[in-house]
Amino acid sequence: MRISSRPGDPGYNRLACGGITVYLDGAEVHRCFTADEERGLVVVADLDGQYRMRMNHKGTDVRTRELHGVVRIVLAPDSQLARSIGDR
Repeated sequence: MRISSRPGDPGYNRLACGGITVYLDGAEVHRCFTADEERGLVVVADLDGQYRMRMNHKGTDVRTRELHGVVRIVLAPDSQLARSIGDR
């Protein structure tokens, strides 16, 4: 499964902003924009030393980092996204 909160991403779903927990190699991932279990990929915000999101040089978007490993996506059973996927 691939889920993303970023428009234009193949896994984009407008409901992907809540009710989802992502794990990379067993550790919970925070500030995650995209998670792909099959590719073993998560795209997360690039944080500074005070855990604030860094912006790109134009100040128009958050800088991101790609991390790779074993990815697990867990949907809260009562989330809108889980309900919408279950309806298919």
